Amino acid sequence: MVTEAVLQQQLLEKYGPLLGGDDLARALGYRTSAAMKKAWREKVLTLNFFRIPGRRGLYCLTGSI
Repeated sequence: MVTEAVLQQQLLEKYGPLLGGDDLARALGYRTSAAMKKAWREKVLTLNFFRIPGRRGLYCLTGSI
């Protein structure tokens, strides 16, 4: 059985402390980042996403997933 702590550790090892783009979408179970953004706009996702000035897309800290 995988606990939340184990899952977070695996995500941290695989992606590092910051997730964005297609990696973030896949980690959340979406096929594309466009599908994830649509869910975010429709308030389906309640994670603390943020934008980085000068970069495209949404980002999330790995530990908050």
